Amino acid sequence: KMNAHIINYSGGGLEFSKKEYDAVAKAQQKGILFVAAAGNERSNSDFHKYFPADYELDNIISVTAVNPKLQVLASSNYGVHTVDIAAPGENIYSTMPGNQFGPMTGTSQATAFVSGAAAVLMAHNRDFDSRTVKKYILRTGDNLSWLKAKTGTSKQLNMYNALTMFDQGVGVTG
Repeated sequence: KMNAHIINYSGGGLEFSKKEYDAVAKAQQKGILFVAAAGNERSNSDFHKYFPADYELDNIISVTAVNPKLQVLASSNYGVHTVDIAAPGENIYSTMPGNQFGPMTGTSQATAFVSGAAAVLMAHNRDFDSRTVKKYILRTGDNLSWLKAKTGTSKQLNMYNALTMFDQGVGVTG
């Protein structure tokens, strides 16, 4: 309704919601990228779903959180079939209630990094649709072998790689 191109969704829960699913599906039909927090239940989302990150819609990027050592946070959900990529999520300086600022930890913070990267990619090339932006983000991340059991891509977000591919004249498929 507001002509958004990207939705950052740093919330969710354990129960499927038909209304929520329909809203995300409608966003998909409109070509809107939906970047969703994988959740902070310390569980494998392949077996214990977390919504909306785990709705099977192709406009969703599900994001888990890593610490500065690039390890998935113990509190973060993960899953090779349900979580797409990792991003920084520990002690991220953020806005807080009461007009304050301070460090926050979780998949919500990681999701904001991916949403920001998507916005930069879309701003850099206005012809990109949500599927193209999703491909760039998922294919240009840093491949980390220890993420094989945690995400479907085994990658952590790398915005530099995504942007420099434009300068090299190389497409997302190589």
